[in-house]
Amino acid sequence: KIQVSPVAGLKDAIAATGFFNSGHLTYENSNLPQSFEFIKRCLGFRRNGAASLDLAWVAMGRLDVYWEKGLKAWDVAAGALILQEAGGQVGNYAGQALDIFKGEVLATNGKLHAQSQSLLI
Repeated sequence: KIQVSPVAGLKDAIAATGFFNSGHLTYENSNLPQSFEFIKRCLGFRRNGAASLDLAWVAMGRLDVYWEKGLKAWDVAAGALILQEAGGQVGNYAGQALDIFKGEVLATNGKLHAQSQSLLI
């Protein structure tokens, strides 16, 4: 059985994100400002290129935090379920339950959720 990591502080965490593309993309509405905040606070930072992989890796403890916006339901539905079954926490940036049709996801090992959320809102 897979399970999330025991990491309790961002200073020991490996974080990941992806970068969406949009015709209306600017620095301010991208996730680059948040990425910089995570880079400053985390042990490591990754960009794998597949939301489903990142969610599975949080579930397996290979990553501790993953966030992204601009996603489709098929990007997150299965990975979110796997993560929850492995003891992780998944929702949107504001701390609400995940809506796979809204395109925004914050996924953590659970212990890092509040710390991570504070960097996203």
